[in-house]
Amino acid sequence: MFRVQLYLNPLRGYRKKWPSHLTACASSLFFLGPTAYMNLSKLLSIPPVRVLRDSFRSIDLEPGMVPEILEALQKKMAHWSLEDCTCVLHFDEIPLTESLCYDFKRDKVIGFEDTGTKRSDKVANTALVVTISGLSKRWTQPIAFILSRTKIDVAALEKLLLTLIEELQPAGVLVKAVVCDQGGCNWDLSRKLGVTLEEPFFIVKGERVYFLFDVPHLLRCTRNNLRNASTLRIGEHTVRWSDIQSLYELPHPLRGRLLQRITDRHIYQSPHGNKVTKFAAQVFSGTMSLAILVFVSLLQLDPDAAQTATFCDRMDQLFDILNSKTVSPSKPGSFGFALSADPDPKKAKKCQDQLDFLKSTASWISQWKFDSKHPPNTIRGWQLTITAVLWLWNDLCQNFGFKQLFTRRLSLERLGAFLRKCRQQHWSKDTPTASQFIDAFKSILVDELFVIPGRSDGEADISVLLAELKRVPVSSAARMDPEEQSEDPLYDSGIMTEAQSVNHHQLVQANVRYVFAGRVTYLFQNRFPCGTCCPNLMSGDHKSMSEHRLLESMSTQIFGEHSSGVTVPASSCFQFVVGLEEYFGKYVAIVLELENVSKQLCTHLMRVPDNLFCSPVCKGVFVSLFSRLRLHWHLRLMNAMLRELPAHK
Repeated sequence: MFRVQLYLNPLRGYRKKWPSHLTACASSLFFLGPTAYMNLSKLLSIPPVRVLRDSFRSIDLEPGMVPEILEALQKKMAHWSLEDCTCVLHFDEIPLTESLCYDFKRDKVIGFEDTGTKRSDKVANTALVVTISGLSKRWTQPIAFILSRTKIDVAALEKLLLTLIEELQPAGVLVKAVVCDQGGCNWDLSRKLGVTLEEPFFIVKGERVYFLFDVPHLLRCTRNNLRNASTLRIGEHTVRWSDIQSLYELPHPLRGRLLQRITDRHIYQSPHGNKVTKFAAQVFSGTMSLAILVFVSLLQLDPDAAQTATFCDRMDQLFDILNSKTVSPSKPGSFGFALSADPDPKKAKKCQDQLDFLKSTASWISQWKFDSKHPPNTIRGWQLTITAVLWLWNDLCQNFGFKQLFTRRLSLERLGAFLRKCRQQHWSKDTPTASQFIDAFKSILVDELFVIPGRSDGEADISVLLAELKRVPVSSAARMDPEEQSEDPLYDSGIMTEAQSVNHHQLVQANVRYVFAGRVTYLFQNRFPCGTCCPNLMSGDHKSMSEHRLLESMSTQIFGEHSSGVTVPASSCFQFVVGLEEYFGKYVAIVLELENVSKQLCTHLMRVPDNLFCSPVCKGVFVSLFSRLRLHWHLRLMNAMLRELPAHK
């Protein structure tokens, strides 16, 4: 460090070249505190923040866990307390548009089903994202993702989660809970992990990990189940959705005063309204309960509607406890505050009242019976979640010294915000492609460059990402060779240099191959100008593109105004490309989902006989150019076919 400072200090900023070991050391310093690093940069010659960003350029993001995140977490959490390192693991899915993209740097096709340890030939249409979030200190870190087809394999999901939890422990990160929604595979996962109502946890390396469902998702499902079934029986009491709907439809002027925020989207089923937690929370609220009781007393509603009012009020209190974000209640008599282990008698009594309410509510929910053929999973989901929260709070108090727990941090809220950012990276697309999703995932990690929370009391307003990666262009086109980005798909309009007795399809196919041979020949002579091979590849009569009018006309239709990117190929070169095309069609389906796809193809394509090249090296370069360019067009054709298929629900 001393010798580096002696050399760099006399130099001006634009002349400084930062050694790699100094950049690595500076990154470690930056993790300890950005403010201290900025002050240190005024005294020493150390890389600026921009250079630290660029140092992550070489990081490749692959499905599975990101290894660099483990290293960053270990450095960052080295001085944190055990309470601050305790976290919850969230995972959720995001739909993807079926699409394939060739990454020329890694020689790999992006878009196939990939769990990080296993790839298949199925095109992925779902991505599962895993994040960890602090329970005491407010921080969030995406750590893994996988690409899958339709439904996540339960065995692969179980292996991923257990591996993540085991690998996070040596880094100082202790996962105490796993939270997800009520997807079918998530229920299968809970059963496979051995989670029951009596013991809502599974054990990893001697530590209990509690299994919960997302509380906002449970609330929405309860609203939807009641609206679809119309009736819910709880012992001798009956809860009816019609009571809420009748209240909303009353023409009484007092109704508008009592239910100012209730709209049609709250009451009637709609695709958007079913996914909004706020609508369900405002229906199952104390305000709705009060309004029902008022109109029952005014004889505007059936007296039995009072049972629906009781249900709404109890669900409101339950949601307040399981979605708390403040230390003290926002209104008198509310349970909407954090679970607390404060020794103060008044606060201890309030916390005990919360716990007693949760225990009684779990027993109350066990009596639910919806008027439907099959009992919904929501009933068991509520019981499992409430029991897990009670066990988790007891564990955190006794073994980790927790003084309070904001239960809202157990929800999927922060993971949902991360997924929304992924969509916004591509003009708010609900279903980005796999390549776009991976680029957005990496881009978002870099946006919050090494930002560290200023407080550790859990009340910071903004979650921060602890480990960052280098931003990549938010476009799938960035994965292609710049020489290949300008290529447009070939149109089915062709011009042959010789008249042949072939049908229209064969004519188009031959024209496409001819112009493709000209393009590969042009790339070969510009990138590998061999004086022996190039004359054999180009036509002796028309070496200039502008002199060949027919090919010029066709290339203008294909490549646009700039037709200089195509060379007139010799007849022997064209026949060689035809042979390569036949081998390509034979083997591409076999190797497309494999690693080093172009290299795998080249091993087969090199068997095509020829007498054009002076050495195997020249032939290998030509075949490699053909393979990469042909892969690009092949994937574009596959994507066009995928877009024509009906979307999978």
